[in-house]
Amino acid sequence: MIFDRYTLTMAKNELIEVFPLLSGLASAARFVCDKNYKARYEKEVNAFKYLKKQIGNNFQGREQNSPSGTVLILGFSDVQTSLVERVIASAFENAGMKPTLMGSRSPISRKTYNLLGFNDLHTFPTTISAKARRIASDIIASTSNERELFEFTYDQVPCGKYVLATLMRSTRKGAFDFKDAKALHALTRGLAKSISVTDLAKQYLDRLKPDALVLADRGYTPFAEFSCLCIARDIPVFSWNMAQRSGLIVMKRFKSHNADVHQLSLSDETWNRLRKLNWCNKFAETSERELVDSYMSGEWYGEVGTQFHVSTYDKPTLIKRLKLDEKKRTVVIFPHIFWDGTFFWGEDLFDNYEQWFREVLKIANQNSNLNWIIKVHPANIVKDARDGSNAEHSEVTVLKEVLGGMPEHICLIEASSNVSTLSLFSVMDYCLTVRGTIGIEAAYRGIPVLTAGTGRYDRRGFTLDFNDRDAYLDQLKNLEDVQPLTPQEQDLARKFAFGTFVVRPIKISSVKFSFKKDSKASLETRLAIKNSQALQRADDVLAIANWIKSNSDDYCNWKQLDISV
Repeated sequence: MIFDRYTLTMAKNELIEVFPLLSGLASAARFVCDKNYKARYEKEVNAFKYLKKQIGNNFQGREQNSPSGTVLILGFSDVQTSLVERVIASAFENAGMKPTLMGSRSPISRKTYNLLGFNDLHTFPTTISAKARRIASDIIASTSNERELFEFTYDQVPCGKYVLATLMRSTRKGAFDFKDAKALHALTRGLAKSISVTDLAKQYLDRLKPDALVLADRGYTPFAEFSCLCIARDIPVFSWNMAQRSGLIVMKRFKSHNADVHQLSLSDETWNRLRKLNWCNKFAETSERELVDSYMSGEWYGEVGTQFHVSTYDKPTLIKRLKLDEKKRTVVIFPHIFWDGTFFWGEDLFDNYEQWFREVLKIANQNSNLNWIIKVHPANIVKDARDGSNAEHSEVTVLKEVLGGMPEHICLIEASSNVSTLSLFSVMDYCLTVRGTIGIEAAYRGIPVLTAGTGRYDRRGFTLDFNDRDAYLDQLKNLEDVQPLTPQEQDLARKFAFGTFVVRPIKISSVKFSFKKDSKASLETRLAIKNSQALQRADDVLAIANWIKSNSDDYCNWKQLDISV
């Protein structure tokens, strides 16, 4: 019998899930056979050695004085990110909570966490039970499409949604064929894993009894299941994510009232305070610095290298290069990466990002009254390098399937193009996205934004939002009738952008971090603090601790910005 690579990988994973101790043997074999895995492992070893040389034992052996609670931190288990996790853990210690960390089985990650003073370590659950396999097999056998699976819950946990998101990311597919045997096998295994994680997470939570949960990604297994269960138990979930620039992170507190919103959204409390601001030159200048200078320096979301190695073009040059008809208005479509499963924030008009893109392309093909630009997400390049993929980008594949040839009124800007997104604002009259960050930027500049999903910046008074697909698609057919934002709408958009990119980000000073302009946008971090005692007194740690002790959903730096409203 001939086995393909997919079948062998699945078989290996299933054996490990039944017999977890085999993971060590699998890692050893992979180290010998997989050059990329070996390179990543050696990189982690070198990073650990450098960290140990830098800090010695300065972060070990510290005991908290009578902590009043426990915080469970779900770690990324790599050396560079662990330093940021250490800062956040110190803030929770300052707020009176003892950190318990859950990470991978990797010996290097465990040594790193021990070196940084994390003494209470646990391993992510990986075993898939026979019970979970039976349930998953029955569910997938009786499910005919993604929407049905999306709606499946196990013990009030939306495991169907989580397996779709997780499998999209791991397989780099934006949709699944429920008649394909390989897809069904992968979905069954993924669902069984989510169900098992749910059962095991309950046991962990019963035993550890955390008073808070901290993580950096709430949408994928096993993070998602832990998050959902904590919220159901009224345990606050704190997320942290990289912001738009090096040295900045964003933090948010989740409970039942805001469980489905995006981590970069603004709470009602934050938004109401921002709306009352009297817009002034100080706010405008600070916003421009974030929305322009970050692009020009290449830092704009450097985590995925969105503006590495690009150039800014003026309007005449761009019109000529893209062959735009100057007599027509211009629409720019910003497709999300199909397999980047962020569809789990809020609700979408379409089943997935790929379906949305296909429907938009059909209308673009028919509506030659406008110029249509398709800007493939530049993060594809870095994600390709990290995943070791050289496949055609799925957005381009779908474009060819829907359009065949390229009509004169439609042009494509590939992910590898050196045209900066910043340049496009000079020719953009309409912005189409489901819920991408670009919508905030476009509205800030007075450009109408049509959303196709909730949970981030929709229904705040400066976007065109829709309750059903038909209304959305009908508006696209007559898009040229949509007028630019009114001054009142643009005022709201400016304040929202100011809140998102200026008020909410936290400047981390205890750890210096940035993203190299290499093929993988590699994270570089170093501690700027000598020992755990100094870290406890650091300004960033104290600021985060004060927010943890508050009741606010969003961390906001009102005081640092001297905003009195």
